[in-house]
Amino acid sequence: LTYTVAADGTGASRGLVNGDSLSGNLSTTATGLSGVNTYTIDASSLANGNYRITANNGTLTITPRPVTVTADNLSKTYGDANPALTYTVAPDGTGTSRGLVDGDSLGSLSTLATASSPESSYTIDASSLANGNYLITANNGTLTIKQLKIYREASPLAYSDSSANAGATVGALSQTFASTRMSGVATLQGVGVKLPEGAW
Repeated sequence: LTYTVAADGTGASRGLVNGDSLSGNLSTTATGLSGVNTYTIDASSLANGNYRITANNGTLTITPRPVTVTADNLSKTYGDANPALTYTVAPDGTGTSRGLVDGDSLGSLSTLATASSPESSYTIDASSLANGNYLITANNGTLTIKQLKIYREASPLAYSDSSANAGATVGALSQTFASTRMSGVATLQGVGVKLPEGAW
């Protein structure tokens, strides 16, 4: 914190002479972690017995800290819950970004995708990130939903009954399969194949 002494002839001021200085220090209630605002710089403690001092306070203005934030690109399989949406803050000195301080955070990201959303790419919206002490440059990310893949392998099943065709093998009455969720045996029901619960 610094001060200026009006020179001789500036209004009623006669300036300092003989290399004199004023004892005491300027002070302010602002600290390194004070939020965006204006703070008084108090000049009332400046003193020198040889001078009649008219002290005028100053102002310390704290402006928003610039940060660049990018939503992380993520992916999931169709039917799964959305992963936690995360973002990365460019550290101090990266472009115009100064990074976060004092453990500050910026809130949450959002996306329109849900567990039932079909295969596609969805925006991860970073525009809702906010903190009054920061000037935020927000970059969106992408959530990619992938297909749920099921792999099947035919497994013919022989059966017998009391008819003349006892012991005949009829097509694939069951099938083994594997999916991104589980594996097991699918059974023939009528004209369709029933997958075990949890396989879709």
